[in-house]
This record gives sequence, C-alpha cells and structure tokens, in this order.
Amino acid sequence: MQALADCLETLRQGSNLEAALERYPEYRAHLKALLEVASLIHPLAEDVVPSPALRESIWALLLELQDEPTPSLFHAGGEASEAY
Repeated sequence: MQALADCLETLRQGSNLEAALERYPEYRAHLKALLEVASLIHPLAEDVVPSPALRESIWALLLELQDEPTPSLFHAGGEASEAY
C-alpha cells in the first residue's frame, strides 16, 4: 500500500510514470496498471467535492479499519495474491 501511495505522490509532484515505477521494481507490473488508471481519472477528480457527511463517514470507517489486520495484496515474492 505504501508503494502505491509513494508512486501516486511522485506523479502528483510532476514526475512521469517510469520515474515513479523505478522506486518499486518488484511491484512494477501491479503498480503500472493502478497508476495508469489513476492518471486517467485524476483530471476528473479535481471537480469532485465530497459532502461533509460523506467525509465524516469515510473518516469513521478508516478509523475503524486501522486496527483490523489487512491481507497483503502481494506474496513475499511480489506476485499478486489470488484472493484479489
């Protein structure tokens, strides 16, 4: 999850996709697809403003989930888990 967040931040700061992916070569195939989608929807997201009620409910859900263990998207070798 941190790799995706780091790559998104790299793109937000103006770097290109390849520069973002260089930081995590072990996750490259998985990150590339996610980052390509993110780059397509980013311009659309600038016009989206969530309501205060939605923001509160999302925040409450995130706080609730932070203490729950989350399964890894990737096995130790960097391969995608079959669960997803």
